[in-house]
Amino acid sequence: MALGILELVCSVGLIVPVAFYWQPALTVVAATVLAIESLVFVWVHAKYRDHAEYRGRFPDAIVRFRKAYDTSGALLHLANVGHAFGKSGNRSEALRVLTQLMEFSKTRYVSPYSFPLVYIGLGDREKACEWLQKAVTERSLSIVTMKVDPVYDDLRTDPRFASLLRQIGL
Repeated sequence: MALGILELVCSVGLIVPVAFYWQPALTVVAATVLAIESLVFVWVHAKYRDHAEYRGRFPDAIVRFRKAYDTSGALLHLANVGHAFGKSGNRSEALRVLTQLMEFSKTRYVSPYSFPLVYIGLGDREKACEWLQKAVTERSLSIVTMKVDPVYDDLRTDPRFASLLRQIGL
């Protein structure tokens, strides 16, 4: 939008010198607006899919998680796809997501916080707690939601989970 206004102003010959000097700044503003719109889109999809998953509407949640992943490329959204597949009983697809995350980890950083999400969906408390311990050790940013995030409801009675919460002061 900002660049369109700048082009219009320049096409009629108004404040060309000022527009010339402000072109880089307006380009940054336009890029920032686009980035914010993308983030809002991903956030809205993320919140909607959280709601859908917690209500047991897994097919809808999977579509929303995939949309968020496709839009952002954030591997945490891919992990959420795996979690929803696991919770819906589609074990093979959840394991496929785990394999994808492992493959990604060979070439780029994958937060250890991503893996327990899939393991929780699969009902594997042991692996989920192992990976959560790695996330705590690494001080992964996402661990701050562990105490209140419903995704961890299946682990709340596990003494290892309670220990992890104490380690991070929650």
